[in-house]
Amino acid sequence: MNFSHQSDTKGAMTDVVLELSPSQPTPLLPYELHNTVSNDTWETRIRAIIRVASQYSKPLFERVWILISMIATFVVPIVTYYVSLHQLDKGEGHRDEHIWDARFISFGVTVATWALFFLPIIVWKYLGHARVKAMVAQWAKEDMKNAPSYTTMPIWKVSTPRIFRDVIILVISLPAISQASFHPDACLPPYIAPPADAAKLPPYEPGKMGYASVGFHDGEKFGDIPLYNDEKLSKV
Repeated sequence: MNFSHQSDTKGAMTDVVLELSPSQPTPLLPYELHNTVSNDTWETRIRAIIRVASQYSKPLFERVWILISMIATFVVPIVTYYVSLHQLDKGEGHRDEHIWDARFISFGVTVATWALFFLPIIVWKYLGHARVKAMVAQWAKEDMKNAPSYTTMPIWKVSTPRIFRDVIILVISLPAISQASFHPDACLPPYIAPPADAAKLPPYEPGKMGYASVGFHDGEKFGDIPLYNDEKLSKV
């Protein structure tokens, strides 16, 4: 399995999403985090997440356990039904009178079987999620303590592996980089804008850009494109 790295910008935040696995090496630091997380910190934290989360993910064991639980869910209630019906009748020949009693007993055993097999898996997965969440929360406190007051630190979120899987989902949210917008009607400085008294230029023709000449209002030009020489700037 290869690592999956993607970025998703939502509003003022950017989410960096990574898929981690104990069978893969530590991924490189994403370029979005170069200004907020050092390489050493990144490698240490990723290894810690994989180590702790993988302790609560055993896909092969989980498959075997669920298979056994499914077999037990069908077999145990049936056996319980006939055994309880036999015990309630005690050989008196009135088995029909105890059918519903045996069914209630069988249903109770079914619920107990579900709890016996599925409840440990649920608790086990929850403990893994709680451990990783507490570890990430401790990192957030350390980052807030060491970060400058004007810096917004990234937010780490970890989804521990689900049943039958060993993939760990890491989501890091950080402020989106603002993109500068340039308005076409904005006032330009004189070294970009043409002089106010400049004559209207002829249409630009790409084929005439092969030479430099002098003579357009006593100024230089490259082809048909004038090179303005602002006298105010030359005096500075």
